[in-house]
Amino acid sequence: MRRAALPTLLLFAFAMSPAVARTAKRHKQPSPPTKAEIRAAVTKAKRSSQLWATVNICDTANHPNVLGIRGQLPALGFATKMSMLVQVDYYVAADGRFEPDPSVPPVRVPLGTRAEAAGLWQGGVKFAFTPPAVLSGTVTFRWKLGNKVIGTVTKLTAHGVKGVAHSDPPHYSTATCTINAP
Repeated sequence: MRRAALPTLLLFAFAMSPAVARTAKRHKQPSPPTKAEIRAAVTKAKRSSQLWATVNICDTANHPNVLGIRGQLPALGFATKMSMLVQVDYYVAADGRFEPDPSVPPVRVPLGTRAEAAGLWQGGVKFAFTPPAVLSGTVTFRWKLGNKVIGTVTKLTAHGVKGVAHSDPPHYSTATCTINAP
C-alpha cells in the first residue's frame, strides 16, 4: 500500500509544478525600471498639471498669523521615495519681487515610498508669522530611487489650484498671503 501512495504523491507534485511556476511568476518582484523608463516617468511627472504648490492657509480666524503651504506630486509607477522641500518667500517692496525668507529655514516634507502606478500625494507645512508680512512659497519636489535622486522640479505657489486638502477655508488656494496686524 505504501508503494502506491508514494508514486501518486510524486505524480501529483509533478502535475502541479507548472501551476506553481505560473503562480510564482505572477508574484515575482518587478524588475527595476530601466534608465529610459525612469527618464520618461520623471519627465511625465514634471509636466503634469497635477504637480503643484499653493498657499492653502492665510491668516484665518482658525489660523491667525499662519501661512500654510501645500504641494502635490504624482507617483512614477515604480517604488520611489518622494518628498518636498518647502521654502517661505517674503515680498521685497523695494525690488518688487519675492525672495527666500532667511529667518525661516526650508522644511523637508517626506511623503514616504510609493510603488503605485498611479496616484497623487500631498503634503504641507504651516508657519506662524508676526504681522505684517506678505509671503509666498517655493516647493522643490524630489523623487529618489534607492539613495539616488532621479528627479527634482521646483514650483512657485499658484492661485486657483483644485483638490487642495486641509485648506482653511475649504478649497482655498492662492499664490500669496498677506498677514496684517489686527
